[in-house]
Amino acid sequence: MNTSSLDFLSKETIGIIGCGHLGRAIALELVSRGFSSDRLRLSLWQKQEVSTEYC
Repeated sequence: MNTSSLDFLSKETIGIIGCGHLGRAIALELVSRGFSSDRLRLSLWQKQEVSTEYC
């Protein structure tokens, strides 16, 4: 299995609960490897506006 390819996730939506250091790193890595940001959902502990930049 080629672990650098995210083809197996192409139809999935991923949710990340908590967007601290680890959540942000995961989100940025997914997007940098080609995962669609439209299929990425992030949850923040504090109520605030989220910019297009992840966390």
